[in-house]
Amino acid sequence: MAVQFSRTQPEVLCLSSRLVNILCRLHYLQSLLKNNRMKAFFGVCSFLVLILDVTQGCPWMQHKFPQYSRTCLTLLKEMGEKIVEDNVGVHFPDALYRVARKQQPERIIWFIAQVLDEVSLLLDENVTAVAWDQKKLKDFMSTLDTQLVATQSCVVPKTKGNERLQVVSKTKGNERLQVVSKTKGNERLHLYFENLRNETLGTMEDKAKAWELIRKEVHHHLTKIDLLASTRL
Repeated sequence: MAVQFSRTQPEVLCLSSRLVNILCRLHYLQSLLKNNRMKAFFGVCSFLVLILDVTQGCPWMQHKFPQYSRTCLTLLKEMGEKIVEDNVGVHFPDALYRVARKQQPERIIWFIAQVLDEVSLLLDENVTAVAWDQKKLKDFMSTLDTQLVATQSCVVPKTKGNERLQVVSKTKGNERLQVVSKTKGNERLHLYFENLRNETLGTMEDKAKAWELIRKEVHHHLTKIDLLASTRL
């Protein structure tokens, strides 16, 4: 069931304001030119730049993503005791984040969507071995899923073939949307999350400790994508 994320009124207003600013600046620069041919040429170039800005932008990432990101981080902290500092045994993929920072906005959003997808799948387990606040855990998962679907809507309409992600309805206790990738995306990132699960839930007898290690890693990832979105989008 494909899902399209509709823009809310505040997002449309933010987009309109941004376009007005762009148009004013382009008009001013054009007025400085004296040659009519150059003005015409500059006008065409300005129009193309404007169209490119409209099609490439994703207001949700700029105006709503930070809000959901902060909510997720707060709930993740408050659902349990202080986040542990123990070593997980799996190297955090800092190199992948450094590469992502150098990409174009669309690819950065794609990377962020995959991180959210992997986190959602990782936490899609029966979390009963650890004494987390169930209400805050439920709110965290709900917020994460909303963030995931909305973030992905920024890139889904622009993808083709096997790059397309499909949103399906899944029922487990309560109904929620979960994004399932039809492509491996960033294989190294996917492999990292598989190794993380194997090194914690797959091998550790103390499942409560395993979940706390996972919470630590998830917190690190959500902090990284929040920084990535705020500085590169």
